[in-house]
Amino acid sequence: MNNERLTKGALIAEIVGGIAVVISLVILIFEIRQNTQESQQNTQAIEISVYNDLIDNIMGINESVIEEGDFAEIVVKANNGEELSETETMRYGSQLMNLLRHGDVAYFHYKKDAIDTDRLRSIVAIIRGKFKTDYAKELWIRVKEGEAFDQDYLKYLDNYFKEDAINNTSILLKKT
Repeated sequence: MNNERLTKGALIAEIVGGIAVVISLVILIFEIRQNTQESQQNTQAIEISVYNDLIDNIMGINESVIEEGDFAEIVVKANNGEELSETETMRYGSQLMNLLRHGDVAYFHYKKDAIDTDRLRSIVAIIRGKFKTDYAKELWIRVKEGEAFDQDYLKYLDNYFKEDAINNTSILLKKT
């Protein structure tokens, strides 16, 4: 009889132990899901914060053109290929360098997976739009030769500028 009791007791203990393991696994799975969701939410919050900072930065750069009427005139002159004075050249070049630095920060965040490719391209598109003047193109050549920026970022921008040139050539060829 004792043996039979021990066998039943061992069987009950195995069943209870098995149930405890299953319950522990269910709780563990629930906690992992919850941690994963929290991690995704934290990642999204960081991405949003980084992108907002980038937008604030570009808005600050744009405000210099909007708020300072004479600076807007400098930009118009540069866009029209007119010659800039030494002071105008310095001011215009500073804005272009600020744009490049803005892109550099965006590229850094991109490499750290804080922003996605589409966000990076939207920021770089602003830079590309400003680097179509002769002065900006000359500045770009000097920047590439210097050490002020991450080389991977410069290569990325250079390819992006070349891609733009190829697309523009294709458009021109289609029109003729």
